[in-house]
Amino acid sequence: METITRRGLKFSLWEGASASVHMTLTSGAFLTGYALLLGANDFELSLLLALPMLMQGMQLPGAYFIERSGHRKTLTRWGAGISRLLWLPMVLLPLLLPDWPHIGFFWCSSH
Repeated sequence: METITRRGLKFSLWEGASASVHMTLTSGAFLTGYALLLGANDFELSLLLALPMLMQGMQLPGAYFIERSGHRKTLTRWGAGISRLLWLPMVLLPLLLPDWPHIGFFWCSSH
C-alpha cells in the first residue's frame, strides 16, 4: 500500500509542477507580452485576458456533467490534455505566419 501512495504522490507532484508552469506561461505578463508581440490591439488584448474569468461560469455545468457521466478520471484527462494542446497553434503561430502577426493573433484567439 505504501508504494501505491508514494506513486500517487509522485504523479501529483509532477502534475502540480507542470500545471504551475502552464499557468505561468499562459496567463498574466507572459500572455500579455506574447499577444503584443503578435500585434494584438487593445480590444483583442482585453478579450484575451477576460476569457479565463468568463469561462469560470462553465465550472458548475462541467462538474454536473462529469458527475452524471460517471467517468470522472477519463473526462478530466481528456479535458486537461485538449486544453493544453490547444496552445500548440499559438506557440507555432510566429513560425507559421511570420509576415502577418496581427492576422495570426486574431485567428488563434478566435479558436
